[in-house]
Amino acid sequence: MNSSILRRIKSADEAALQQFWEMKSDAFLRFAEQVFRGTTHIARDEEGAVQSALLSLWKGLREDRFEFEDESGLLRIMLTIIRRKVIKQMRHAHRQRRGGGLDHVPLYGATNDGEPVAIADDDLRPDELVEAKEEHARLFLVLGEAELRRIAILKLEGHTDQEIADALGRSRATIARKLRLIRETWVNEGLKVS
Repeated sequence: MNSSILRRIKSADEAALQQFWEMKSDAFLRFAEQVFRGTTHIARDEEGAVQSALLSLWKGLREDRFEFEDESGLLRIMLTIIRRKVIKQMRHAHRQRRGGGLDHVPLYGATNDGEPVAIADDDLRPDELVEAKEEHARLFLVLGEAELRRIAILKLEGHTDQEIADALGRSRATIARKLRLIRETWVNEGLKVS
């Protein structure tokens, strides 16, 4: 990376930060994956952590909070921010797994208005029904944060990505990314997702 780009990055130039992102994003994502390594029962969002880190870097540069002389100094700052974002995600997920800050999730799940989502039970024996309800609750519990559970419920109800984005005030790309995260989490839990 040449010195003119570094100077522009120091001054929080968005175009220079975009160049930096394009050059290093794959490496940053791999780094985030390494930090997450070994965490199997939480919803992992490497891309979200890296994007959040880039935003924090940009804000910090605008506020003159970061000092670096060369590319390696800039990379150390960015990797430190990414590590902290990933650790924050993991702490949040573990806190959520212990029930901290979560709304109670009934065995049946919940719709947007809080009403239970019925599990089709017409042809199930009582023991099969109990098992299905427990599995349903477990799959929603491993998602951790309430927003992921809400996105999953809306998708299972048949809403499009755009409808979910509109309902939650998020971008369609964010919803698509979070749906990928939900699928990956459920696949890691042994669910066959199409």
